[in-house]
Amino acid sequence: MTSCKQCGTCCQKGGPALHLEDLDLLQKKLLPISCLVTIRKGEPVFSPISGVVEPAKQELLKVSASNSWTCPFLNQTSNQCEIYKNRPVECRLLKCWDSAKLENIIYKDNISRWDIIKPDSEIFNILKQHGIKCSFADIEQLSKSGKSAPDIQAGVDEIIKKDLSIREQAINQFGLSLEKELFYFGRPMFKSLDYYFGKG
Repeated sequence: MTSCKQCGTCCQKGGPALHLEDLDLLQKKLLPISCLVTIRKGEPVFSPISGVVEPAKQELLKVSASNSWTCPFLNQTSNQCEIYKNRPVECRLLKCWDSAKLENIIYKDNISRWDIIKPDSEIFNILKQHGIKCSFADIEQLSKSGKSAPDIQAGVDEIIKKDLSIREQAINQFGLSLEKELFYFGRPMFKSLDYYFGKG
């Protein structure tokens, strides 16, 4: 196969990560933040290069639906992209029969939520504190620490508790929807524990 059959399969396997070229789509609100999810550095994510789940090497911003892997811009009746003329760069480069061009830009010139959230916004400092107190680096360090199981569990529980507490504070203060929570904070950390500890 050397051409797109418009089967929709690639659009059902997760949305693209965004790059500097895609900033214009965000500025024009062609990609609303309600359709974006933050993947924080160290968060387990599927790597199209290795073909396995591994910790993200840097923070990423991805197009994502909240209840499915399927891209929210895929019309599932027609298998047509609803923003085809304004689709992100990874979508433009994706060819299921030849992934070389797409693989060449993975982890290059990516954007993150920090390219969108202004430093003077009220939520900015809360997010910075969240990053310090709730890092995947700390989770990984605990998983490799060699400490006793109860000590590891206590450390993990403390991080998870802080993660949920800061999220709850922001949800209450700013009236965040689930979609906006996923943009601002990424997925709750407890959802990544299986990767680091097996059954969490």
